[in-house]
Amino acid sequence: MKKILLMLVLIGLTVPTLAQIDLKDKLKGSINPEEIVSLSETLPFNKAIEVLSKVSEKLTGKKIVSLVALTDPIGVEIDKMPYKKALFIVVQYNNLIVEETELNLVVKKKDATKEALTKDVYAPVTEREVKISALIFEASVSDMKEKGVNWEFLLSRSGLSIGSKIVTSSTSSSTSGSTTATQNPPEFSISPKVDFTMGKFDGTASGLFKFFEEEQLGKIISRPTISTINGVQGRTQVGSEFSIKERDF
Repeated sequence: MKKILLMLVLIGLTVPTLAQIDLKDKLKGSINPEEIVSLSETLPFNKAIEVLSKVSEKLTGKKIVSLVALTDPIGVEIDKMPYKKALFIVVQYNNLIVEETELNLVVKKKDATKEALTKDVYAPVTEREVKISALIFEASVSDMKEKGVNWEFLLSRSGLSIGSKIVTSSTSSSTSGSTTATQNPPEFSISPKVDFTMGKFDGTASGLFKFFEEEQLGKIISRPTISTINGVQGRTQVGSEFSIKERDF
């Protein structure tokens, strides 16, 4: 009877020990030996990334790409550690971060995600928006001359300013000798103001050009509206874009 009790006690003591050994073996077996790496603290950062990248590519097919050109020593000793854990330790020690994508593991600076955006992409709430209404008019100069329209008087002496510039073509004249004289044309610069006053009459540039259009002295091509941010150059387009496909025979 004593022998039976003694055997039962011994079995009860040995079972937990066997369970602990099995659990320890399972934990050891969960780590692939090929994942284990060791890195010296004096190893340059870029070389350490190359070593870890080769291991990662072999096991998972993902390369480790560093966006930081760092050649200083990693500064931390890595002794028999899984490569991914070693990567996070080395990266964090050098004040960097790791971002995992579908194809790669990317090492970059912490502030890389907070790059300053340009004005054409981002503008603060307090930034003013500028809205410009334009009018593009195609004039028939010869017909206007026949009707007696004097652009020099109309644009520079009547108080009308439309936001444009008119330059006529230059003329050359030669005398009986060898002397040739070139007469530079008058240039009319117009400030961006659409209201005008002409004697007892006043109006807007749109009304003026509409009158010219009705008299068949030209035509209004487009009335684009441009919206842009203060300090940023605006862009307008007349017409629509179209694609051209070429085929070789």
